[in-house]
Amino acid sequence: MSVNLQVWDNLIGQCLLVFLIIEGLKIFPIIARASRGSILYKILLNLVVNLVFSLLVRGTGNDFFMGQGIAPLVLAVVTCTLITNGLHRLKKAFERRSPSNHIWETRQGKSV
Repeated sequence: MSVNLQVWDNLIGQCLLVFLIIEGLKIFPIIARASRGSILYKILLNLVVNLVFSLLVRGTGNDFFMGQGIAPLVLAVVTCTLITNGLHRLKKAFERRSPSNHIWETRQGKSV
C-alpha cells in the first residue's frame, strides 16, 4: 500500500464536500434533532457519508491510499472522518465566538 500525495487536494475537497453535505442534511428536522444530542449519531452519519464518497472515488486515480484489499478504503474513511470532525469542531468554535451569539452579546453588554 502507498500514499498518493498528488491527490491531497482531492482528499481535502472530498472532506469539505462531506462536511457541507452533513450540514446540508441538517435542514431536515429529524436529522437536526438527532445530531444535536447524540455523539454516536454524528459519528455514524460522518462515517456513512465518508464511506459513500470513498467508494465512489475508488479506482478513479483519485485514491489517497492506493493498494489492494480493504485497508486503503478503511484508512481513507478514517482519515476523512477525522478531517470532517475537525471541520465541525472549527465550525463550533466560530459559532461560540460569533457576535450573533446571544451569550457573547450579553457578556459584551455587561462589560461595557
